[in-house]
Amino acid sequence: MVSAFLTPNGVLQVPTAVPDTELLKDLMWPMLDGKPVSEAMLYFEYGKDNYWTGHKIAHQATEIAAKIFPYSFPGCQALFAFDNASNHSCFAGNAHVASWMNHNPGGKQPESYAQNLCPLLEPTPVHGCSPHRCWQNAHIGQAGRC
Repeated sequence: MVSAFLTPNGVLQVPTAVPDTELLKDLMWPMLDGKPVSEAMLYFEYGKDNYWTGHKIAHQATEIAAKIFPYSFPGCQALFAFDNASNHSCFAGNAHVASWMNHNPGGKQPESYAQNLCPLLEPTPVHGCSPHRCWQNAHIGQAGRC
């Protein structure tokens, strides 16, 4: 499998005029086979317990493409867009993901959702309203009653 960051000029890569010594000034520059990575393309072979995941594409974006971009497009700001393939589903542990949201009190939505919901329903705290209690009351149509 190939994962690449594409530009109007092809694969995102460091211009050939930039020497490896320039890239190696960044001690955290990604390396492959003893050489600095110069293009934002990875070849991946599936195998036993070896799958392309959202974490791997996040690493490719932040540790490879984001470092190469300033060399390819000096003075520009990068905007990386990803398709909606399921292997790109990489979320923070407390992300607000629709498929994780609770239909009832409890469930697998991270606690931060309940903590963030109370201020939306009730901008000022009411007598020590706990976020979880506020969520339970909002669920039964009693928003703001703690």
